[in-house]
Amino acid sequence: MRTYLKYLGRNKLYTFVTVVGFAMSLTFVIMLGFYINRENNADTFQPDIACIYQLNYKSGMKGVSGPVSAYPSANMLREQMPDVEDVCHIGSCNDSEYIFRSDRESEGVISGRLGVDSNFFTFFTGYKLKEGNPATVLLDKNSTVISEWLANSLFGNESPIGKEICYVDWDKNKHTYKVSGIMKNMSDNSHLKPMSMLFVLEPNENWNSARYWSYLKAREGVDLSKQSAIAQKLLRGKDTKYRFDKETEAILYPMSRCYMEPVAELSMHPAAQYGSPARIRLLTGASLLILIIAIISYINLTLAQAGSRGREVALKKLLGSTRCAIVYQLWEESLVLIGVSTVMSLFGLFLMEPVFNKLLDTQLHLQDNFTFELGLVILGGMLLLSVICALLPAFFISRFKPVEVVSGKFRRIVKNRFSRIMLITQYAITMVMIACTLIIGAQVYFMTHGDLGYDYQNKLLVSVFGLEDTQVKTLHNEFGKMSGVRSVGRLTNSFFSVSINSYDYKGTQYYFCRFGMDSVALNAFGIKLPPVNLQNSSLPTLYMSKGAIRELGIEKMLPGENIHLSETDFNFGGFVKDFRFGSFKEKQFNFLIEIRPEMPWLSGLMIDVVSQTSRTKLQNKAREIYAKVTGFPYTEMKWSEDLVAELSREEQSLNGFLQLFSLLALISTVMSVFAMSALRIRQKQKEVAIRKVFGARTSQIMQMVSRQSLWNLLISFVIATPIAYYLMQRWMQDYIYHITGYWWAFFVAWFAVAVVAFASMFSMTLNAANTNPVDYLKNE
Repeated sequence: MRTYLKYLGRNKLYTFVTVVGFAMSLTFVIMLGFYINRENNADTFQPDIACIYQLNYKSGMKGVSGPVSAYPSANMLREQMPDVEDVCHIGSCNDSEYIFRSDRESEGVISGRLGVDSNFFTFFTGYKLKEGNPATVLLDKNSTVISEWLANSLFGNESPIGKEICYVDWDKNKHTYKVSGIMKNMSDNSHLKPMSMLFVLEPNENWNSARYWSYLKAREGVDLSKQSAIAQKLLRGKDTKYRFDKETEAILYPMSRCYMEPVAELSMHPAAQYGSPARIRLLTGASLLILIIAIISYINLTLAQAGSRGREVALKKLLGSTRCAIVYQLWEESLVLIGVSTVMSLFGLFLMEPVFNKLLDTQLHLQDNFTFELGLVILGGMLLLSVICALLPAFFISRFKPVEVVSGKFRRIVKNRFSRIMLITQYAITMVMIACTLIIGAQVYFMTHGDLGYDYQNKLLVSVFGLEDTQVKTLHNEFGKMSGVRSVGRLTNSFFSVSINSYDYKGTQYYFCRFGMDSVALNAFGIKLPPVNLQNSSLPTLYMSKGAIRELGIEKMLPGENIHLSETDFNFGGFVKDFRFGSFKEKQFNFLIEIRPEMPWLSGLMIDVVSQTSRTKLQNKAREIYAKVTGFPYTEMKWSEDLVAELSREEQSLNGFLQLFSLLALISTVMSVFAMSALRIRQKQKEVAIRKVFGARTSQIMQMVSRQSLWNLLISFVIATPIAYYLMQRWMQDYIYHITGYWWAFFVAWFAVAVVAFASMFSMTLNAANTNPVDYLKNE
């Protein structure tokens, strides 16, 4: 070992490249291991997770499936099913509410609030109270439990117990609660979003009000999912879900599966959050590839030094050392390097945690989750990795005979059997990762900057839900006077909030996506409506997509005619050119655009802004105007670009990770190419010297040395392209709307790897080509 440490000291570049390269790779692999383990163990902080089930409904009709149910449903199941011990409901939630002290209205914070049953803390025992009794803390209907974060934000060092906090709901009704307890911050590793304010939910015994999530706790050892048929029989015809689809199926679904495998994703629900099995698979694959690249780099670097180590091993064999002893020595050396790399990676782990949290849109809490058991797992992984990394070099180096070192056969074996295969494999993996990164990046760009069929740039949407008409009109006028504002439109349903409505036409139910806005908003969005002569200008006008017209069977109806839908008369305005809205993973509904002479039930105002305007200043000014006109300190304001970007939030996160992976793969490739170039040039020294003696030019020497690298790159391209194509085809299957014709990404990936490879070997190749042949041949 002392000899090896001296060897590392003499070969500082080899030591640095090997240790740093492995440390970078292990940092990513361990970090992703944390994340993947975290995702797969969502909700396990609940001690009774095996006994808790969520009432779900499954239907072939869009919008019916999911955990939303009527309040009496779970109560009836508890009464009729002996194996149900207890039930708990949640509802009335908002994940971005303005919450404030009753005595300091202007000093509030944006956080989440959630209505729960009074038994919430005895039902979900994984949520811990810092102050308060779990059994009694929510018995008073006007009481609330707040998180440590909210308590510190609103009250600082003061005790919040007994003090009042408030929020204003969508209808602009002010709700006041007295703080009765403080809970530890809710875990974000759950299917339920962490909320900062829990208050008592008012029971609603109306079967037609499906606004609640219902949970059931089974007796220990009972699998309630097997009793879903009983629940179906009890609930059929009662819960309002059956009004929409009589074939709806009730399911008692294990809470342990709600995060990763929900019955239906309610992505717009403010209390819901979900994991992505596809994302986990992709990140797991990327982690393995990064680890494989690191192993290949280590083996390449070790083999590149095998020529100089060969003399050492030959001498030991001549002195009587056995093959097993040499293999053990090489494993020890591998363990030392990987041990140092692992320690460095752990430091990098904590340094990079904020970056990973941002990319993954999560909180890993590494310090809290780093346990003794996890340390043993990392130690075991380090030992296993050292064996894998040492296996090939040890098998190869220990098997040759001392005479092979002298004869030069050893150098030829290194060249022919290992270096090329390893390098081609690494090239191919790097090309696959770069190609996938480019294609996913192109899909993200398509989702965030592609042509959606309307102009969504520079629009500020201001919520005015619940305000009086006079207040809305005043806001409309005042917003229009702001500097940098082109126009102000009125909205009931914008393109960013998909609303599916049921329409009755001639006795048949149809489901369409409905948008409502005035002509000013439509013009700002660039939606061109066909001119129409209205028979009755007092009626609202409906414009439809071609699909909606075909679905209703009114292809022959002329613009301006009257159409009767759901007991309401409309002017038929004709068809509108299709445009994109909603998720890219789901086929969008046919749609209607409704324009009314008067706009009741306004949900928002749309401010069309000149592109050069300072957004921060304009938004602050809009907030000042809103507070002055309405007397309320806060309302939701969002930029249209942010709402569009929200549709690709997961893809943007994934693409950011793949960019880091690709960069790491390129760095590892540089290390391997650097090592293998040194090996190849050392093997070619004699041939280069002889060619120089016979008059070969520098360009010819460089061409000779580089020719093999070009062939390696071409072979890697042939291997990598079908693999990357297959992976991206599988990934694109989840998207109804996606890019096509992305063959360019494979060639760009090849070019990037080729540039890195040739740039890495250029200086050494040029130096070898310019070396005086006498300096080498005199030693032969």
